[in-house]
Amino acid sequence: MDVLGEKVEQGVVEQRFDLRVDGDTVPGIRWNPEGATGPRPTILIGHGGTQHKRVPNVLGLARRFVRHLGYSAVALDAPGHGNRITDPELAPHAHRLADAPELIGDGDRGLARGQQRRS
Repeated sequence: MDVLGEKVEQGVVEQRFDLRVDGDTVPGIRWNPEGATGPRPTILIGHGGTQHKRVPNVLGLARRFVRHLGYSAVALDAPGHGNRITDPELAPHAHRLADAPELIGDGDRGLARGQQRRS
């Protein structure tokens, strides 16, 4: 596993990584509690359609498991998802999200940056 980057926000450590599996690269993200040591339960979070592993619902769920339960969480991009999209029309958007995760917004609330909850 190659760790590509790490950041800490509100007690959650987020690591972007690549796994090499049978000659293919599988991109993923791992979330852990800040300062955590030793083994802990790990939850693999799936995401549907052609979504990216850091969409608001995945990000929010991962942060809740980490903050409230002390678990670790992992999300991977399966073939045809996120950074592994091969559709030429969808790939640029998915790759833009991966390269600029601040576009995703606050996953804890499931809202994109600048978007407001409607009453």
